Amino acid sequence: MKSISPAELNEIINNGENVYLVDVREIFEFEEGHIEGAVNIPTGKIMENIEELKKKDTVYFICLTGSRSAMVTGLMESYGIDAVDISGGMMVWQMNMLPVVK
Repeated sequence: MKSISPAELNEIINNGENVYLVDVREIFEFEEGHIEGAVNIPTGKIMENIEELKKKDTVYFICLTGSRSAMVTGLMESYGIDAVDISGGMMVWQMNMLPVVK
């Protein structure tokens, strides 16, 4: 499974690369703070959105600690989606004082 750190994701975003980032946390978690441009698709709704995800070149997945996003990343890879897990999730993102939108 492909995995990058939150710092690496931030660098990709800052370099102006087009990133399709899916935050798999629940809606209330997402509303408490998320990465600008992230799309919220809770883990339980991922399969309902699989056809849309298949259209993307690469899909980055993030959650709070990295466990849900790792599970979703593995599942998406099994469907042929180029998926990347953000290891450590939003906890590491925020520990590194990276920007959050509320």
